[in-house]
Amino acid sequence: MNANPHRIVFSRKRDRFVTASFLQLCGLVIPDEAQLTSFLKDRIKEPIYSNLLPVIEYPPTLYHFQLSDSRMSEITCQMEDLPQDSVPHGNGYIGFRDPRSPGSPFAGAVISTTVETESSTDYLRNPHARNKIVGIWNAALARHLLRLGLQQRDKLRFYFPPGPNGTSREVQWTSPHRTPTRTVAYPYKGKVSQQTVFWVHHSLRAAFREVGGEWFLKLEPGYVFTRDGHTFIRSTDAGALSTSRMSQERNYQVINHLYFWVWFLQHGETDIRIQCGSQYLVVAPDLAAGIANFGLAKDSKTLSTILNSDYDLDWSDLEETATDEQSDNSEEE
Repeated sequence: MNANPHRIVFSRKRDRFVTASFLQLCGLVIPDEAQLTSFLKDRIKEPIYSNLLPVIEYPPTLYHFQLSDSRMSEITCQMEDLPQDSVPHGNGYIGFRDPRSPGSPFAGAVISTTVETESSTDYLRNPHARNKIVGIWNAALARHLLRLGLQQRDKLRFYFPPGPNGTSREVQWTSPHRTPTRTVAYPYKGKVSQQTVFWVHHSLRAAFREVGGEWFLKLEPGYVFTRDGHTFIRSTDAGALSTSRMSQERNYQVINHLYFWVWFLQHGETDIRIQCGSQYLVVAPDLAAGIANFGLAKDSKTLSTILNSDYDLDWSDLEETATDEQSDNSEEE
């Protein structure tokens, strides 16, 4: 509030009446905060952000082909499993790489006369084939995250490993107006013992999904817990506690996590580019959002507040769970 409570400031940059001016004027007319909030709640438009990133381009060309059984048996003996950018379909395989191209693991086994190109859009419209296409996309996303240095917890969740020589890992990332540093893997010290009880690893669950006929990359920030930076805490209590604790985060803290992961996935590029076979998935680095015709007059956060907010929780409640598990493991040994 200005020193002169009856002075209403217009936007100097645009020289016009803006939201802040409107709020100050309303504050003069309705000094009671409760009445002011009740008056403003249906008069303030507020952006509502999601955890979805729009897919702006996906591989358009799908290859359908058959393989020689005899040659394929020789190839599979040299590979642990089939390349994840191709999957069985019908009487053959589908993928986003020409199986005849140099470097294709199928080059020596593909029956050239069976190779056909099709529109991936047609497959995405087919509910029976759609899951196979999305499975290939998610496999490509997994390879992308592993190339960026993350480790895989399960099919869709990835996490930061410890730093070199078992140290905490820090990441300095770029955000508007500043370059904050985030500790993404670190040991949690017991409040009394000051000894490492467990490790906290920032993690991301990511997968492609369809919403309203459009495709998005869904991001779910979270945590993975290990005893020593490598061995997972197996107790179901750890997962339940993590979920419970994360539910206490404010909206702006969740947005903080999402901004970080969007930056990480971009890897210095303008968009998020994920190689899928010989083609690319291109994802916009902007959270899908909508405008709500309601809001809270006093419930606003600047971008600076969001980026400077605490991005971690107090994990002291997990200390007992991790300690009990360590004791159980020692008894088993």
